[in-house]
Amino acid sequence: MLDAEASPFIDVSAAEMLVQLQDALRRKRIDLGIARDIGQVRDVLRSTADGNGPLTVFGTAEQALADRGQPPPHP
Repeated sequence: MLDAEASPFIDVSAAEMLVQLQDALRRKRIDLGIARDIGQVRDVLRSTADGNGPLTVFGTAEQALADRGQPPPHP
């Protein structure tokens, strides 16, 4: 899980790299999710897609963990 909250900006080439990383991880049966994307990062990530669809993006880390059947971390 990549927490994108602290990243205020991402360019298209970085977003494409994340798609390539997601594809490589999928081949190894590993899911890549991105949580807490904001502003410009959200827009670029959601518009970046490949043949398998866009990156998996969640509003919060808790939503991402719940989607994968994982309990949220303890504070």
